[in-house]
Amino acid sequence: MNLCSDEAYQARTEQCITDAEYLHEVLSHFGDVRHPSDAVPARSWQSMVSDPVGNATREAVLQLPIARPEHVALLERLFASVLPDDVSEVRAIVSQLQGDSDHYIPVQAIATFAASHNHVEVLRLCLRLGASLEDRNTTLALEYTTRGPALLDLLYERDWRGMRTSRLVFDRTAEWSLKTGPEELCWFLDHGAIINRNTVRRAVQGSFPKGACVQLLLDRYGLVLFKNTGLLQNAARRGRNDVVRLLLDAGMDVDECAVRSEYSGREARATALYEAVDKQHLDTVRLLLAYGADPARQVGSELTTPIELSQEHDHAEILSLLRRYAKQSRL
Repeated sequence: MNLCSDEAYQARTEQCITDAEYLHEVLSHFGDVRHPSDAVPARSWQSMVSDPVGNATREAVLQLPIARPEHVALLERLFASVLPDDVSEVRAIVSQLQGDSDHYIPVQAIATFAASHNHVEVLRLCLRLGASLEDRNTTLALEYTTRGPALLDLLYERDWRGMRTSRLVFDRTAEWSLKTGPEELCWFLDHGAIINRNTVRRAVQGSFPKGACVQLLLDRYGLVLFKNTGLLQNAARRGRNDVVRLLLDAGMDVDECAVRSEYSGREARATALYEAVDKQHLDTVRLLLAYGADPARQVGSELTTPIELSQEHDHAEILSLLRRYAKQSRL
């Protein structure tokens, strides 16, 4: 018995199987090896969100009668040729499949697979064959992939999700690029994206901005873009010493207070040191103290100090470190 869609996805995620082996497991369901777990109408919501390629392929399988073995083999070759972005091979296999009326071409699933690997030419071919960028699984793949300039050009040309015709959508998509990488961020900046403090405030929620993107924005806009945005405090809270050091080296006030992200709607403010102590990131505490952070500054919703917070957490090493620096600062 082959792996079901969920098992194949899990094995690939854990790097137990390669992309090619994952394809073999999933595409085998087009033939007569259909796993009982794939007979249910829907997967778990985790798989539905995390595995758009598996979703698209599985949905195509469930709509079809059992295919002949040679058809399954040809489909496997077709998907495998997407991996190196071999559009000529994809086109040749599609032509071969089109010549047999009994053969089915899962164009949308191929488009989803190409989107997930940032393979633009194969994706363009799929769109000419009738695939849609607005398909749920293809859209998920496009959201998760690292989108290079060529893919972004295509999405902009096709007005994916309104990114060409809506200023709001364009700028919110640009906001997400802070989390994906500097190449994508550069594309948006070169195309007129508006990046301001509100952009940064929103970007620190959820997955954290890439350090390389912070550096890019520092180089372009200077430190003023990041003041009072909570970026320093959130970086300390997550133990992101690379971003903490970037901001402090650029001149950020190490004791800047910002509204705590988890207290939206309340004026609970904290310093980066308070956040690092709260999450017990020892290396981050050391780094902030080395840059002159005040362990006796009153912050937080109860106006406690980092020292008092450390006492509550009963973290002996951090508490000892804070007391030592507090004593030195009084000398």
